[in-house]
Amino acid sequence: MRKICFLLLILLTACAPSEQAIQTSIAQTQAAWTPTASPAPTLIPTSTATPIPQSLLLRSACSSDYMAKAGEPILLIYGSWPTEGEELATQWYTSLFVNLVVDGRTVDGEPQQPAADLPLNCPDDYENSYWNYYQTTLPPLVAGVHYVTVTFGTLHELPDAPNGQNYPVGFIGEDTFRIIVE
Repeated sequence: MRKICFLLLILLTACAPSEQAIQTSIAQTQAAWTPTASPAPTLIPTSTATPIPQSLLLRSACSSDYMAKAGEPILLIYGSWPTEGEELATQWYTSLFVNLVVDGRTVDGEPQQPAADLPLNCPDDYENSYWNYYQTTLPPLVAGVHYVTVTFGTLHELPDAPNGQNYPVGFIGEDTFRIIVE
């Protein structure tokens, strides 16, 4: 039995890898499993910026039909009421009210400080005119025709010009527009 064990020991020693072979094998295995730097993923750019709205001035002296692009917000300027001179415009600013209805729904807007010029305008502007107007931003509209009504009124009697007629309290008038969205 001793002989068999001795022969086995010789065989195992002869077949066993050397210390250097074991270290080389470990190094190769580690190299195979060591993660390598991978390229950075390609990111799809996304925009977090608010889209710039398209601007429309709804004014009956300019047009009753307006064109807009589908899928884009609309800065709507409306209720433009001209007066002669800044002082009169300031009186109207505190008393004029304007209601906006888009497709049968009331939309809130903000009155703007009287200005010598509208942000957009058609050529019917006269010297020494000051404008009271409102604006709001509509969300993107779907393609089609959208109906808009602008109603004007006053909270108290106001003159239209320094020596002109007075407008009574209440309803003054109404304009109807179409926004055609493509």
